Amino acid sequence: MGEKLGFLGAENQVVCKLIRPKEKIMPMQEANEVNRGREETDEECAKRRRFFEKVSDENGEAEVDKDEEAEENDEDRKKEDDKNGLSHDMATEDEEATEEGEEGRKAVGAKIPQKVSNEERQAHELTHTPYRAWCRYCVRGRGKNRAHKKSAIDKSEIEVPRVAIDYFYMGAEDEKASENPLIVMVDEGTGEKYARAIGRKGLGDAGEMDWLLKDLSTELKVWEHHGGDGSSLILKCDTENSIVVVRDGLAKYHGGRIVPDSPAKNESQSNGVVEEAGKTVREFTRVLKDQLESEANVKVKTGDAITLWMVRWAAMMVSRFLVGKDGRTAHERRRGRRCNVPVVRFGELVWYKKMRESKERKDKFESEWLEGIWLGHSRASNEVLIGTADGVVRTYTVQRKAEG
Repeated sequence: MGEKLGFLGAENQVVCKLIRPKEKIMPMQEANEVNRGREETDEECAKRRRFFEKVSDENGEAEVDKDEEAEENDEDRKKEDDKNGLSHDMATEDEEATEEGEEGRKAVGAKIPQKVSNEERQAHELTHTPYRAWCRYCVRGRGKNRAHKKSAIDKSEIEVPRVAIDYFYMGAEDEKASENPLIVMVDEGTGEKYARAIGRKGLGDAGEMDWLLKDLSTELKVWEHHGGDGSSLILKCDTENSIVVVRDGLAKYHGGRIVPDSPAKNESQSNGVVEEAGKTVREFTRVLKDQLESEANVKVKTGDAITLWMVRWAAMMVSRFLVGKDGRTAHERRRGRRCNVPVVRFGELVWYKKMRESKERKDKFESEWLEGIWLGHSRASNEVLIGTADGVVRTYTVQRKAEG
């Protein structure tokens, strides 16, 4: 009748507002005291019913008058908005938002990757640097949730060269089973990276991992940390025994003044440079793997021989072609110039020219050109590595095959 009902929760009805009639109504407590002790007569009951019907009719007319007045106000407001050059629709939306207690901001839409030419795509797929959102291999292999800001290392404060090493895995299953580990090494001064799939942690027995110490030492020399008298180098790793053994073995093999360094226990974030290097190498390895599987219609596993060379080239590719915040690559920071050795997509079948053992050709009747799989650059020369049925060979000259 004269009450407007609202809701608390989903079921309990409560009186939100009681519309007062124009005539005076006694409060409930006062009415109960007046009527206490006697019953209501038929005449009083009919009179009370007529009274509330009258109140209901008056309230209804009041609501109609109120609505008509609101409409007139809306019309006046619209005319005023038109006069001031305002959009009535926008004003209405703002009013509705205010009434509902909400306010909106214009959303920033996600960018749609641009279309590129076939020539641009082919050029990008040689190294996949820098990251491009229109490249499916970059997205699948290196796509990230959001960018992370990192403070740049002040090179002027690095008086003694610092090199960090650590293990990492390509997948969660390998890490859980401690199988197929990879090792990564990074020069904190230049950012150059080295990575190898090594098969096991530690140095093993009977010198089975001596090749790793030799390979790590060779890489340090390429980075101009030559070892021997007069040289100093800080070798950093975490406190895991298997990597400490490798660090100490490398220090002994490489020679010179080697200062071991380790972060505090359970504080791996302080060794963040090498951890970030491992993540980057893993991302680019995924890119190369995805591209190779798609183009060659094969399935690459972590234990395959091609994976060894894929991990190696991923680290070298990052060092030579990924530009840092200073506008230079790690290779350019050390060498002072860009890498100009030609690049072919990893795993691509190419023609390569056999390198002669001497200047004279032994058999001028036979061709010097053979087919092989492109595996990356040599680290210390302008030569490239080619995979063949007889093993991996070096060459200086490569010719790509015509498409189709």
